[in-house]
Amino acid sequence: MSKPLVDAETVMVSMPKNQFDFLTKLSEKLRTQDNRYTANPIFHVIDLNDVIVDGEYSPVSEHGDVEKRYGYVNPENTEDGFIEEEDVDKWCEENEIQKDDLTYLCIAEMPYVVNSHLTIEGADRFIAENKHNLKKPYTYTTSLFRCWDMIELREFLIDFNK
Repeated sequence: MSKPLVDAETVMVSMPKNQFDFLTKLSEKLRTQDNRYTANPIFHVIDLNDVIVDGEYSPVSEHGDVEKRYGYVNPENTEDGFIEEEDVDKWCEENEIQKDDLTYLCIAEMPYVVNSHLTIEGADRFIAENKHNLKKPYTYTTSLFRCWDMIELREFLIDFNK
């Protein structure tokens, strides 16, 4: 008589060898990678977008520091472009325009999540393969805190083929 495929504690499954090998390698990576002192980490690829806001605001982000440039634009002639704050007095004098006639703005490099990975290796690989489409990519780690299904999946992968 053959052993049953299911008993009270065990289920036997069949899968292609390449999938088994992939899960085995992923399990090893999850067990041995640097989690950046984060419980149940997820590794994000972050990139930056220029966001223009009123110069009185100071944008902030939970994904790292925000680089900001302050300056002015001429609402009467957009071809004048962005006038850096330190250059505005000289520019106004040369163009015979009052500073009060300009609009004060902030250009902030705001971080946004491009995608997320189970491993830092996956995030780094994405950046290496796609850096030509990214502005200033970097990785950022957050926790899967209270994402119970993802935590359970991650724990399953870590324990796979132990």
